[in-house]
Amino acid sequence: MYYFLFSPNNSGTTVMSQYISNKYGFYLPPFGNNEGQMMPSVKDIMRKAPWDKNHEIPWQDIKTKWDDALLQSNKEIFFEASPPNLLRISAIKLAFGQCKCVVSISNPYSMIGSMRFRYNNTNFVNMANHWLRCAYELKKSISKYGFNLISYEKFCDDPQVLDKAFGLDINNNNKHYFSGKADPRGIINFNDRNIAVLTQQELDKINSILLMEENNFILQYFDYVPILNINQYLSNADKAMVSEGLKRQFKIQEN
Repeated sequence: MYYFLFSPNNSGTTVMSQYISNKYGFYLPPFGNNEGQMMPSVKDIMRKAPWDKNHEIPWQDIKTKWDDALLQSNKEIFFEASPPNLLRISAIKLAFGQCKCVVSISNPYSMIGSMRFRYNNTNFVNMANHWLRCAYELKKSISKYGFNLISYEKFCDDPQVLDKAFGLDINNNNKHYFSGKADPRGIINFNDRNIAVLTQQELDKINSILLMEENNFILQYFDYVPILNINQYLSNADKAMVSEGLKRQFKIQEN
């Protein structure tokens, strides 16, 4: 059995995957950020052109490899959250049959701030368009398949929204724990830290794309509010997270 979490990159999938898999005893690929795409037997195929929608992936072959890993784990459910999967939902549904699927998303400014720091990405127009592309794909899948929608922010407020979205027994009393690359402090909303990485000039570049008239409704659909002034936003944000973010911004500027 397969459980898929369709979500953009840099949007909390690592902590979500570790939370749900450790709590319910699912198989979680022990590669990279716990993503099936990083499994050595499929990595060359899945990472060849991950964000090129026209790059066809032989999902039956991938499933065979993942089935083998699941069998060797002696577990019953494979939990998968490789971000590029969101471009290939129809093909995945066809190949994996009666799988369970949930859609998740995170604040666009937070995702872009995370990408800015982690990958030293300075193309803010491309990053804003990337978030929009993911958001439109997820909205389409919700309309087509009726997937349950959660967000990184709602998960941080109440992790059990993920359990409920997958239809799991929230009375499961297994103690969840985290391993790998998830923050050892557990479930913390890092939006303020990620957004604090951004300067006003960078924010303006992001908004030049996000706030185009044709994109207004997608922000509203996912319940996100535009950030127009970085200083005003940070003045009302979590002080500890802002401090961490500003240190990251300083580190970026040093390099």
